[in-house]
Amino acid sequence: MRRTDGKLDFKRTVHVNKIFEPFPELDCKHGLPEGIFVHCSHYRLGYLFTNAGNPVTALLAIEGAADVGNMASDMSRVLSEESTAELMERAGVEPSHFDPVYNCFGHCFADSKFRIPDPTPILQDDFVECDQADATLVIAFDGNSPTFGLPLKLIRGKYRAKSGVLGIEEFDHWEDALTEVPHDYVRFYRPK
Repeated sequence: MRRTDGKLDFKRTVHVNKIFEPFPELDCKHGLPEGIFVHCSHYRLGYLFTNAGNPVTALLAIEGAADVGNMASDMSRVLSEESTAELMERAGVEPSHFDPVYNCFGHCFADSKFRIPDPTPILQDDFVECDQADATLVIAFDGNSPTFGLPLKLIRGKYRAKSGVLGIEEFDHWEDALTEVPHDYVRFYRPK
């Protein structure tokens, strides 16, 4: 990824994007079917750039613009009267388990500061497919679409993965991070 003075080059646009995502940890704590609780975050839409200069759509979280609510059976949004912090505290969810600032691809490619919806330009310009033994990251694919990314770097003997709005989770084996991820196959990559 292209950097200036050590920082990722990010070109902001005037557009703001809202993302609603499931928050299964809250559903589980309440014994509810998955998809009842959701989070909504607001992001500034912009672009990062590959080393070749190609744009990569990226979302920069707008600080303080996140909420957790529930979805009624008719799928209309029903905001909780409790604050996000109160709702999570009542549900017994640790604040460190909620982090909508970045996604798995932001964890892999963007210093854990952005959400990257599709890392395809990065994989094409800055990485090369390789054998697992030479890989620095693994990408899961559903059909031709990347669905999940994981750095293949052990930190204190664990693999660290980011999934959705959940905070970083640690796994003994990288394969364990994929158990809840829809995918048909994985590919291994290293930087060019």
